[in-house]
Amino acid sequence: MIKRTIAVILTIIWMLVIFAYSEKTAEASTGQSLRLGRTLGRLVISDWNELSETEQQAFAERWDHPIRKTAHVTEFAILGILMTNVFLLRKTKKKPAAMLSLFCGIVYAASDELHQTFVPGRAGMFSDVCVDTCGVVIGTALFIGIYVLAEMIKDRSGRKESKT
Repeated sequence: MIKRTIAVILTIIWMLVIFAYSEKTAEASTGQSLRLGRTLGRLVISDWNELSETEQQAFAERWDHPIRKTAHVTEFAILGILMTNVFLLRKTKKKPAAMLSLFCGIVYAASDELHQTFVPGRAGMFSDVCVDTCGVVIGTALFIGIYVLAEMIKDRSGRKESKT
């Protein structure tokens, strides 16, 4: 019971984190991804400080789109993991738990994009719902895979103990 409650609370907190990121204006969101692009540049380009400001900005702008999409996939993969955990802790079988996780994740992705239509400079995009859905699929599959692997290890160790 406590595990389920904690899992639900963590899932809701993560949904609020996603909501908070979606609440950022276009200018704030762009600034954040450009800062990440500059950080990436510092990490992968040995003579980053030798580049002109224009070249550094161009590098960051080139990486803006991949950084944004990676963020979408990552945040929704985490949501998929958390939701799948909630459903499995409710003793839901694996396939229905995965389906419920996918359904809820897709609905939340769509509602998140709808929410963005009310944020200055932002737009709700169907393509982002698709990217978010990929994240939910990845997170759900990852969690189910680890869950199945853990069950197999548990079963094997149980059989070894019963033989001795």
